[in-house]
Amino acid sequence: MPGHGTFTDVTRQAGIGGNGVGVSATWWDFNGDGYPDLYVANDYKKPDHLYRNNEDGTFTDVIRETMPHTPFYSMGSDAGDVNNDGRLDFMGTDMSATTSYKQKVGMGEMEKDGWFLESSEPRQTMRNALYLSSGTERFMEIAYLAGLASTDWTWTIRFADLDNDGWVRYVTLARGFMSAGEPVAHFGLGEDDRVETLTVRWPSGHVQQFEDLAPDRLYTINEPPLPPQKGPTSEASSAATMFIPSDALQFIDHLEMPYDDFERQPLLPQRMSQLGPGIAFGDVDGDGDEDVYVGGAAGQPGMLYLRDGPGRFRWGTLDPFAADTSCEDMAPLFFDADADGDMDLYVVSGGGVECEPGDPVLRDRLYLNEGNGHFARSSPDTLPDVRDSGSATVAADFDRDGDLDPFVGGRSVPGKYPLIPRSRLFRNEGGVFADATDQVALEALKGIKTVSEIAREFEVHRVQVSQWKKEIQERLPEIFGPKPAFDEKKAERQEESLHQKIGQLTIEVDWLKKSASN
Repeated sequence: MPGHGTFTDVTRQAGIGGNGVGVSATWWDFNGDGYPDLYVANDYKKPDHLYRNNEDGTFTDVIRETMPHTPFYSMGSDAGDVNNDGRLDFMGTDMSATTSYKQKVGMGEMEKDGWFLESSEPRQTMRNALYLSSGTERFMEIAYLAGLASTDWTWTIRFADLDNDGWVRYVTLARGFMSAGEPVAHFGLGEDDRVETLTVRWPSGHVQQFEDLAPDRLYTINEPPLPPQKGPTSEASSAATMFIPSDALQFIDHLEMPYDDFERQPLLPQRMSQLGPGIAFGDVDGDGDEDVYVGGAAGQPGMLYLRDGPGRFRWGTLDPFAADTSCEDMAPLFFDADADGDMDLYVVSGGGVECEPGDPVLRDRLYLNEGNGHFARSSPDTLPDVRDSGSATVAADFDRDGDLDPFVGGRSVPGKYPLIPRSRLFRNEGGVFADATDQVALEALKGIKTVSEIAREFEVHRVQVSQWKKEIQERLPEIFGPKPAFDEKKAERQEESLHQKIGQLTIEVDWLKKSASN
């Protein structure tokens, strides 16, 4: 009862409940509405909770709507503005080791908890989570981007400006269970020598403003005793956003078959069996707008969705994709493979671990558009019988013969990570494709792993070719000798031919580089 020094348990009435191994609890106003919300970090299988203050003494758990995933062994947590955008961000810690060696030594038996990690809502991951405020009620998780995904056994975390430069740092403690931070707000000024304006917004609705404050002082600010003239005010942004949610594709349901990658290769750095789905856009029915193909995981067919007006899609044909349900669609690509004026579909098969090297499910597929958005599987001899686990594809006319030639990037060799398969360049010969890797591609293409690496390789060879061209130009008199000793017209023809060949080679390498980087 207020004012009597006693308290009444209103947990259930407030909407807070459940049994969990609660390791930390943090009050913070995650949505900027002026009311404190509560984050409860639970160790092991019990989910974390984010209780939104309903402004009437009750709370609603909104963890599923706000966070993409949470730590599994949740421990310490704290809120702070990590990017100085004026919004409170949040970090929840785990016990992920900081080296691969320690991670593998301490790794438990995944078969015991694998089912839970596959089905928990929201998903739980065995690492730290750093949630960056987007100005909405949905947070972005950026622990890997910030370099904070793994900090060993972390009971406690505190954000603070440790060097007075105006940016918060973080401190983690291996022990410190049931610890708390002092109720002092510390602001670093960097090179500034005065605080121009300090605004305090109290949860009650009171707003106080102070100006021209000296640094290196401890200021004690008391909340006014009288009731505020207005209630709590929201700091949440009401400005129009660049994007708005759409339910146009809400019926898409991508399913992954359960598979334990680590049972086959315990030292994998991450799963290789869930790298999809690949998505491709293109106007397949010739109505002027883009349709979409969503690749299927192993055990699920890829699906074609035809755009049916603004913001609306309908199911396209299922055949012949259903016949290839056992394949993992890594990278679909719409392009006119047979030069008949419509968009055909090339699908790279991959996955990397759910089959053996050379398995038929690793063979890429080409579906030919019959002109109305209906597809048919191409004949078996249209594509080479290549069975690599691929990851990416782009198409362009590298040989300047008027049709498009696909490049397919290799991803992994099933069961043999980190070995990588060959990347391949297929020449389009009138709608039939031949493996031209050995004939025309750079040697480096045969074993590279990613499209970005392709771009880097092409850059190296572009520079080499350019240097070679310059050297040849400088040595033309030496190569051909004094002009009077030769037939002048013949020498000019030879010089022109050499320039054309070197120039064409440079153009092709530049073009391949741009195509690979895109």
